[in-house]
Amino acid sequence: MTTVRITLPDELARELAAFGLLEPQVLETILRDRLRATRIADLATIRAKLRAKPLPPMTNDEIDAEIAAYRAEQRRAPDLKSYRGIVNAATALGAINSGP
Repeated sequence: MTTVRITLPDELARELAAFGLLEPQVLETILRDRLRATRIADLATIRAKLRAKPLPPMTNDEIDAEIAAYRAEQRRAPDLKSYRGIVNAATALGAINSGP
């Protein structure tokens, strides 16, 4: 958790407190709602820019190249199930210190 300290005019702080708007849960809800609204507004701006100047469609060759690049990346990525198994086995054998 992060602690945030804000400075407000006294009268505003009194009014907010009177309505329970300075409670941590209420502030969290207000901030999350505002963050969501900001993200939605940002998406609307991006959509408007794309409508004004749309991206050219990809060719079949470009799509095939993207698919091939994705598959190659997936092949290079470590298999997390195998990795977890190795870590669990090494921890059980005492090869990895699991804590202080």
